[in-house]
Amino acid sequence: RSFSLYKYKTPVEGDATQSPLKSCYQIIALSYLIDEARTMENSKSISMNSLPVDVLTSLAVRANGDKNLTRALKELHHAAKSSLQNEEEENQLLPRLYKCSLQLMDVDNNGEVSLREYVSYLGPRVYYEIHGDTTNEVDVVWPYLHFVVATQAVVALCIGSFLSTALLMYTERFGLNSGQAGLLLGIGEAAACASIFLAYTLNKRKEKRGPSDSPGGIFAALKSRPLRVPITVCLVSIGTMCFSVPILSVAIVAQMLMSTFNDVSVSYLNELIATSVPPSKFRKNQGRGQWLRRIGNVVTAVTGPVLFGVYQGFPFLLFGGIVFIWSFILWAALYKQASKMERALDDKHSKGPIGPFLVTSGTPWYQLEKEYYALNRDTIIDELGSTDAVTADIPELKITVKRLIASLGVEKERLRAVEEELQALKNGRM
Repeated sequence: RSFSLYKYKTPVEGDATQSPLKSCYQIIALSYLIDEARTMENSKSISMNSLPVDVLTSLAVRANGDKNLTRALKELHHAAKSSLQNEEEENQLLPRLYKCSLQLMDVDNNGEVSLREYVSYLGPRVYYEIHGDTTNEVDVVWPYLHFVVATQAVVALCIGSFLSTALLMYTERFGLNSGQAGLLLGIGEAAACASIFLAYTLNKRKEKRGPSDSPGGIFAALKSRPLRVPITVCLVSIGTMCFSVPILSVAIVAQMLMSTFNDVSVSYLNELIATSVPPSKFRKNQGRGQWLRRIGNVVTAVTGPVLFGVYQGFPFLLFGGIVFIWSFILWAALYKQASKMERALDDKHSKGPIGPFLVTSGTPWYQLEKEYYALNRDTIIDELGSTDAVTADIPELKITVKRLIASLGVEKERLRAVEEELQALKNGRM
């Protein structure tokens, strides 16, 4: 207790109940501060950062997105301020240790440590102790991912046209009653459930096999991430357009095709976003995708019946055609990324629309992205402009300067003590 930087009582009731991870963060932060303060109290030299500034910058970006870490440090900062305002005789050491810590954290030189300074200093260092070096973890949003997120809205045009107009098509064009039309739509949803289960089973089987040293064939690449995303989107668009054919049997098959692959395409889209978008940016991009998806549903809900009044098959031809064209745009965006990674990792350029994707049948797409990012990190950050990393550089550089000043101050005290000893010896001889 005598070495505690300040007293802190862990909350145990209500919404403030402490999580294990948050407790770990607080213990590590306290230990780190105590070691630093004790070093300065004992007039030892302050060591400079053991981690490079670029590593600390990467850690700072990820630490800022960790809500548990932010809350943990916020509570500790509040406790530190409280300990200074309520000094007790048994804790006279606490203010002195806190003042030593000011030399490390007070980058604004205003005589106190703000919450921003506190989190900027401790956040990346505590995050490193738990998660390790994250320098080679992909921390940018690849350009093709913007097309993937937008696909959430585009593919919604197909299912939206069915939700708003399919019942009208079955009853008015083919003369079915509402019960028969509802049964067909229900069978389509059942087929969608079966397709999702089958996709899940195939993914589990592939995960058990693990990565392969040699790439598979064309079919293996087509059913691997990310190429399966534009393929399923294309199949959904084909089913939507074929539903406009004035033959009942063809329309039923087209509806089953669309229903089967619609939910699978959404699942594959979410999977690609989850594995390729950095964790700190996932919520923003996934939320944007769902928002765009709702916009697509609104557009088809309003315009579907209106277009149906112009020509019964018009909404399915129009929206299906838009999604069909978009699937090739998405393919092109993915192809550009795959070609770029292939040239960087293997120093080759495969021909054909599937060539650069063949390696994904053996190595997961996100693993290739990690290797590519680690190999060309500086170039990629400069090209894609990671503004979070740039802003994180500033406080970290200030902290580095502050540590240097603190180290010089300690060395100055030690030199002064040596000079006093020499002066005492000199006076004793005289």
